[in-house]
Amino acid sequence: SFLYSLNWKGLQDAEILQSVLHKILLRIKKEGEIRPQEIHISGYSMGGLHALHLAHLEKKKPLLGIRRFVAVNPPADLLFALEKFDGYLKSSESLSGETLLRTGSDALLKFANASSLRYTPVSAQKGAGPLHKLPLTELQADLLAGISFRITLRDMLLCAKRLDPQMKVLKTPFRWGRRDPLYREIDSFGGIDYVLSCLLPRYRKQYPGAMLKDMNKNAGLYCIEETLRNDPSVRVLHNVDDPILSEKDKRFLMNTLGGKITWFDCGGHLGNLFVKEHQECFLESFSVKKK
Repeated sequence: SFLYSLNWKGLQDAEILQSVLHKILLRIKKEGEIRPQEIHISGYSMGGLHALHLAHLEKKKPLLGIRRFVAVNPPADLLFALEKFDGYLKSSESLSGETLLRTGSDALLKFANASSLRYTPVSAQKGAGPLHKLPLTELQADLLAGISFRITLRDMLLCAKRLDPQMKVLKTPFRWGRRDPLYREIDSFGGIDYVLSCLLPRYRKQYPGAMLKDMNKNAGLYCIEETLRNDPSVRVLHNVDDPILSEKDKRFLMNTLGGKITWFDCGGHLGNLFVKEHQECFLESFSVKKK
């Protein structure tokens, strides 16, 4: 999910990921049950961003011997992406309580039914059949995206409060039972509220006087432009209609990655993973020519 490990310290996250993966690989080597000939890493959405930051770190401090880094739909500008996710629930603010409940309940039931079905890959040349089409209005789609985002944010803040009972941002104490008051306080937070209340103060302890734009500048893909431009082991798959990319982001990725990025003409954010051509392109991205 987009929010997991979202602490606006991409390169520090990469160092943690590198350390964990190194321990895993050492254990695999010691036990000997798996003998990988090559090691590749991939991630989607926020995980794609982490994979690319790991590529940047591996160039400076090689430790894992990874041959290929593949990112699917990574955000380029975290603040822009976060504002997009925040905005999905704002589209429902003008609805009455009854209309919102009816619209949201209908969307959730349709989504639950779709999630219970099994899907086979479909070719973009033949087009999707009725099974692959979710009968949602644009408003319902926004609601589902916004609810999913807020649930992830809720889980993250709840875990943070449990691990740090003295967390000053949340006034309501954590209890194993009767958490409704804490949930109500947490649910008042949007993504930007979380950044301004939780992350920016922590960032300022290390960089006094830092502004939100300073924190954001060191978190997305712009800060590793040189690696994206020059590292031959990097590959990216993205969709031109992904809402978490601005027009500026798209130009940046095209100009920086060149032939190392593959664009699909539709799919939004991770919405075409079931398409056969996308799956084939993803697998092809791991191909490495032998020297």
